Amino acid sequence: MAPMPRDYLRQFRDVYEGTLLLAGSLDQAEAEKLVNEGTIDLPVFGRPFTSNPDLVERMQNGWPLAEFDPDTFYGGDACGYIDFPIYPEEQARLEREKMIREKS
Repeated sequence: MAPMPRDYLRQFRDVYEGTLLLAGSLDQAEAEKLVNEGTIDLPVFGRPFTSNPDLVERMQNGWPLAEFDPDTFYGGDACGYIDFPIYPEEQARLEREKMIREKS
């Protein structure tokens, strides 16, 4: 599905006075731009949260996002939903692995 044309969204904002949320393929830069220019009030992130349980902290700190795996969506188990580490945990794991390799 194609994203909503931004000119339509701006026209909608001009006549709608309520709180406007937007979801769908937003990245941090686009979300911040739309909020800062007053086009939307709140960005909504769905898929990025599945692989980044610490999405807010990652965005606040400029940490990279883990890629989500659409093959695990709606798969009937926890795989792809609760098995992604938060960024500091992942960095600690990588550092431990590096130390082990260096000692070998």
